Amino acid sequence: LHAKGDVATLEVSDDGPGFAENFDPRTDAHTGLELIDTIARHDLRGEVSYQNRKQGGARIVLTFPIQQLGESIRSN
Repeated sequence: LHAKGDVATLEVSDDGPGFAENFDPRTDAHTGLELIDTIARHDLRGEVSYQNRKQGGARIVLTFPIQQLGESIRSN
């Protein structure tokens, strides 16, 4: 997890088989990836990308505005 300005980026990776070549998170994701997608897009108002690592394994990158998140928390 790292922040630059008002944007935070969270990267999570593993050394498993990675994503299938035609992977589509909207149709191929299971409960865990659906949860990541929902939190990233709806709760954090960010974006998520699914990638394969060159050395093998999967990589998921979440990017979200941290200033907006702080303002949302303060307003609740």
